[in-house]
Amino acid sequence: MATRFFCPVLVIIACLFGCRAPGDAPARQVALAPCHVKGVELDMRCGTLDVAENRDKPEGTRLKVWFAIMPAIAKGSVLDPIVVLAGGPGQSDSSVAGLVMPLFAKLNRNRDIVFIDQRGTGHSGALNCPPPKGSSLIASQLDPNVVIDSLDACARAFHEHGIDVTHYLTTDAAQDIDAVRSALGYSRINLWAASYGTRLALEYLRLYPDSARSAVLDGPAPSSLQLPLAAGADTDRALDALIRNCASEIRCKSAHPQLEHDLDALFAKVDDKSLAVTLTDPVTGEKMPLVLSSDVLASWLRTPLYSALTASLVPQAILDAASGNVDSLAALNLSVGGDVIDELSLGMHLSVVCSEDLANVDQAQVTALASTRFRSAFFDLYEKMCAHWPTRKVPAAFFAAPHSSVPVLILAGGLDPATPPAHGEAILPGLSQGRMLVAPNLGHGVSESACAPDLIYRFFREADARSLDGSCLTRLPRPLFFEPIKAKDAA
Repeated sequence: MATRFFCPVLVIIACLFGCRAPGDAPARQVALAPCHVKGVELDMRCGTLDVAENRDKPEGTRLKVWFAIMPAIAKGSVLDPIVVLAGGPGQSDSSVAGLVMPLFAKLNRNRDIVFIDQRGTGHSGALNCPPPKGSSLIASQLDPNVVIDSLDACARAFHEHGIDVTHYLTTDAAQDIDAVRSALGYSRINLWAASYGTRLALEYLRLYPDSARSAVLDGPAPSSLQLPLAAGADTDRALDALIRNCASEIRCKSAHPQLEHDLDALFAKVDDKSLAVTLTDPVTGEKMPLVLSSDVLASWLRTPLYSALTASLVPQAILDAASGNVDSLAALNLSVGGDVIDELSLGMHLSVVCSEDLANVDQAQVTALASTRFRSAFFDLYEKMCAHWPTRKVPAAFFAAPHSSVPVLILAGGLDPATPPAHGEAILPGLSQGRMLVAPNLGHGVSESACAPDLIYRFFREADARSLDGSCLTRLPRPLFFEPIKAKDAA
């Protein structure tokens, strides 16, 4: 890593890349106060910005957008800040700040790191729809109707409190981000975005191209993604890669010589409702009989594939499930997705997905899902949920292929079941200073792995992805597949 030098000549060079004059403090239009953010060791500076829920009706409902700043350590030469955009949709920055703050440790020397809870999440008027009392996390997964049946009451409660859930979409959030930028006195910002946050970043680049210096998109999820449609096909490809990788690894091939057959047999049993099992709740230990449904199996197989480490356990979990023991699949699902589900704002999630991802779906696309293992399980689930959730028509311009001259670095995991490299390839043509780096053996989320933090540091320092050597990402190994301990091995 290059050493930082503080001398007049290099300060002038640095300012060519977007800094304020040395010592200049931004002209704040909002009050800041010391605050503690979960998972962050040092105190930050927090505040809120009052904005209109519906910008066409500024006299109507107002909401407060929460933000937190980790000020730059070196006060003599403060550069354009890094603004973090969380995923989901429905995650809040305040819930992920402690996880991602180490990624920006070096950048924080000369740059403020800014976290903004997107409207409808965290401290910014979270649109939470908790499941009925007494319903455990695993129970709500086993029977999605538990959540679906509560959505009417949840939407009605928001309406009765004067909240219009149709104004919590990506464009609304992008406008909030720029309002916060202006209120904090920043002329330009750098964006680090993960998963759904990359869609928000692209919308910000579309609306405010002069206010962005650069952007890192980790796990590209453009507006064209159409989550409920893409989920099945993308997860199918990730499972195919898992099968190939197992076959190429001698010990996994020996332990699972018919992995694809076992997987297809598992789907067949679920389809004909013959997979009657007894599940042990991974949290409570409670035993519960059930007949596994296709939408539950779809979720339980997809979630562990997000991480290459938990994906290494999936072949054994498939073998167990095919023989009637689904405990390991359920446990893997909760180990990866449990915390996210707990912290996800379901109302905001549905506001985005129902208005944006389901907006242009036609029957031909749904019919095409029949060629995947998951068929229309993901789409059917969202269609049921969105039937209970208010929507708003989104302008066609939102769905157009992005065009931007802002430097953009796209990071993608080759084994990602949610935002694989194909979605990055689809948007690259419109990004004149864009480049994608792929980590072939990683899943969902590349930024914090091995050499990626150094690549991000260099990119934000220079605002140029073309000079980066991303070959280190191609050398990252895939974890070996899990093998259960056998009696003779333990002896």
